[in-house]
Amino acid sequence: MKEMSKSEKEAYEYKNSSLLKLRLTIFAYKFLRFFGKEEVDFILSLTPYFIVYVLFVNQNLTTLILAIVIHYFLFWKFVRVKLKLKLVTDEEMEEIKEIILILERFIKERKKV
Repeated sequence: MKEMSKSEKEAYEYKNSSLLKLRLTIFAYKFLRFFGKEEVDFILSLTPYFIVYVLFVNQNLTTLILAIVIHYFLFWKFVRVKLKLKLVTDEEMEEIKEIILILERFIKERKKV
């Protein structure tokens, strides 16, 4: 018997679920996949930094650009890479893609019957 991967096991938990639950589960996994994008990760990491900037720094265009550049080079390029900080890792992204494909296949099979 073929050994199932972690993502296949997780997807097969929903095999006998209703179509509504399958669609909601697919939506939830697509939502997770969205938060795995680097652009979203960058904006979410910039948000607390920007809040501190607005509260404690004299605001003008120069300090805004400087704050964004410091965030990008110091936090985004250096700290994030060294500590490997990501909301969704690359391995988890692959698992999420695989789960979504399996769940969509379940919906197609249900519609045929």
